[in-house]
Amino acid sequence: MFNKKICVSGLIFLILLIFTSFIKNETRLLEKKIYNLNHKISKLRHELHDAKVEYSYLSSPKYLFNKLSEFSSEKYVPRSFSEIYLSLSDLLEHQYQKTKINVYYDEEKTKK
Repeated sequence: MFNKKICVSGLIFLILLIFTSFIKNETRLLEKKIYNLNHKISKLRHELHDAKVEYSYLSSPKYLFNKLSEFSSEKYVPRSFSEIYLSLSDLLEHQYQKTKINVYYDEEKTKK
């Protein structure tokens, strides 16, 4: 009787010991995978940051103007920010104002 209880207790202890080591190994493998994925994510974030900086430099108006003047025989004139229109209606409104001013200027010139 006493021997049977010890055997059952030992068997339960052995099963729990094996189960614990299995869980511990699986947890360690998951932690390694998480570490590797976090390392890859940090590398990709760094590459993304570098790409954004490079894009902002390469697409800057000053850089583009220098490259155009270096590789092209045509003459380009940089535009001021006020000459960039956000929509077609803004452009048409501005053109209407220009023509209106020019018409009045021409009329004043002919009166004199």
